[in-house]
Amino acid sequence: MYDPAHPDRPRQDAQRSIPPEASRQDALGRLERERWHAQDAGELGLVAEIDLKIKRLSAASSPVPPGRESTSSTASKERRATPPRKK
Repeated sequence: MYDPAHPDRPRQDAQRSIPPEASRQDALGRLERERWHAQDAGELGLVAEIDLKIKRLSAASSPVPPGRESTSSTASKERRATPPRKK
């Protein structure tokens, strides 16, 4: 059944709802399975692409993207000297 206004697209059935998007864990699990199969088949180029997808998905869902935090930026800050305690 097609929408008369858009004959190239099927019409959305009113009784059927659109399924929800897969969770991040589902997407990561699917990518890890695809990576395992690609590695098993010797598709090293595909393995590298899947690794990038996994890295992006993991970085996008982390609270602070890994590229922004570093120990060198916090270590270079000078500490303010505090006076000794008086007895």
